[in-house]
Amino acid sequence: MTNWFYCIYGISYLVSGVYLLVTVFGWYKPKHKTEEKAKSYEHFYKKYNTFIKIGSVFLILRGVFVLIN
Repeated sequence: MTNWFYCIYGISYLVSGVYLLVTVFGWYKPKHKTEEKAKSYEHFYKKYNTFIKIGSVFLILRGVFVLIN
């Protein structure tokens, strides 16, 4: 039963890390309802660009580590 928890944690780490990595590099740009939301989104990623890149790589590695062990 507890093995499923590790699979869920590993997959969630991996998916969130890949999503952050893809969005921060601009390969995927979500659609926004208003122009204000789009500007807010761009400002956030410009401000925290480096931190998100490092964090996303950490999340991906953590997810792979949890899934392997």
